Amino acid sequence: MIEPKKKRAKLLSLADFQCKHIRFGLVLSIILFGYEIGCSPPIEGTNEGSNQSDNTDESSNGSEDSTTTTPEADDGEDPSEESEGTGTNMDDLKGPCPIDKRVSNFRVQVDPKAPSVSGRISDGVVPQSVLQPISGDPIKGCSLYSQPNPHCDPICGPSEFCDFSETCVPYPRQHSAGTIEVLGLVEPVSMMPIGEEGSQQYFFTELPPMIVDVDAKLRLVAHGDENDVTAFELHGYGVGPLPDDPSLLTLRKSRDLELTWEVVGKKASIRIRIFVDQHGASPLHLICDVPDSGTFSVPKELIKQLIESGVTGFPSLAMTRQVMNHTFLPGLGPGCVQFEVSSTNTQGLKVDGHAPCKTDADCPEGLICDTTIETCVEEAAKF
Repeated sequence: MIEPKKKRAKLLSLADFQCKHIRFGLVLSIILFGYEIGCSPPIEGTNEGSNQSDNTDESSNGSEDSTTTTPEADDGEDPSEESEGTGTNMDDLKGPCPIDKRVSNFRVQVDPKAPSVSGRISDGVVPQSVLQPISGDPIKGCSLYSQPNPHCDPICGPSEFCDFSETCVPYPRQHSAGTIEVLGLVEPVSMMPIGEEGSQQYFFTELPPMIVDVDAKLRLVAHGDENDVTAFELHGYGVGPLPDDPSLLTLRKSRDLELTWEVVGKKASIRIRIFVDQHGASPLHLICDVPDSGTFSVPKELIKQLIESGVTGFPSLAMTRQVMNHTFLPGLGPGCVQFEVSSTNTQGLKVDGHAPCKTDADCPEGLICDTTIETCVEEAAKF
């Protein structure tokens, strides 16, 4: 059988790579989407996935664990026994990694404007990236989470992060698994790691606008690096794009927030993320993991708590259609490697009674812009 011709990722200079990241970077640092390609690990607690076709309650970000205070429930699997190897059972999706164990995320970004395949493999997890649940049992698949924000003085260097003991420690190192292929896309992808030893990443953007058919079977095949990460394989399914919605929604304490979208395919789930405190010391995130049914009402009980915890800056709402799978690899710290196929949209959102701003001109009469929190306030309140 003749193998399809594979496209190979170009080896980019660091500057070129950073430029491509800015242009094609994974959507929403507004609310965090898993491992976004960048110079240092982002907050992980919101960027990735709920469970897939089995619809078990492994809620939240693409990877959390109930044995710690995190958005995801642990699936109870023994990491020493869990490995897909070269298996191809396409109906056995395991959902996202527990977020406090996720050292890697490979993402197929389904976005006609900026399609990409990207990922990296680290040997540890940045602790403050794990969101902490604060609202008890989920309500209709939704929960509130806080984002830890330890402070180090003096501030940490570019290759360090501040841990919970308020000490600067190095970021986890990033590793190579050799050539990584994604098969089942409209055009197969083959990638080599980019970057110096200890900071390697995978990134590919030379793709057609529609890179995958809905519900098409996909395989992520890592051939392994004899001096680094061993070979592994994961599978997933294609998802349909989730277009941006130009309408403006209003968040009110006393009402559910009604959301609608077009259902495409049968394998994906939906994650909804709402963030209204862009400049808070420990801002809250409202995260819902729900079926891809086309409609959902975000419960007003959690909206009220979210608003009352603080509102600053420009509120944001993101919705992600996603299929998630994972496996555990030895020798990589917590060791969970995740494969995500997803499409994210954003929607305009305002909070009743809150006026965000960039300058005084954005504020209603009698108010001025406090640019430190991008919020219109009375002049006396600013000082």
